[in-house]
Amino acid sequence: MKTLILYTGSPEGCTEAMARRIAARIGGEANPVPLRGKGAPAPAEYDLVVLGAGVRAGAVGRKMSRYLRANLPALLNVPCAIYLCCADACKADTVFAENFPPALLRHALHTVCLGGRLNPAAKGMDGFISRMVIGAMQKEGKPLPQPDEAAADAFADALRAGPREDADKNT
Repeated sequence: MKTLILYTGSPEGCTEAMARRIAARIGGEANPVPLRGKGAPAPAEYDLVVLGAGVRAGAVGRKMSRYLRANLPALLNVPCAIYLCCADACKADTVFAENFPPALLRHALHTVCLGGRLNPAAKGMDGFISRMVIGAMQKEGKPLPQPDEAAADAFADALRAGPREDADKNT
């Protein structure tokens, strides 16, 4: 199965790491490709398209938003799935609803949040916000967000197995 895993990431590298993990688990012709803007692969060239997006402040980023607008008709004609890397997994449903077209969400074989991480060493506002959130979480005794490798493996296994009519879309 020729699979495109198209992702937009963040400085933390979680989205890319998950794209590589999913590709390795699916096997075959699964190719993780960073979305850099122009020249993105056409969905019609693949048997399966997996979209991955890092989330910041509840948004997936302009590159992914532009890609979705430009390629929605083509995405609706090929099996697809979507994953998020988000430090606040509790808000994943809202992020999906606010960042992906409803038709694509209905069409997707699976949608899942694979966790995320904060980067206190990041420069500028990203580092400041990460340090603030980490401090607040530690003060409240909450665990820091981590990528969910088990969820990534389950997501990849479900994609490798193919669609089932009775499958729950939220893997």
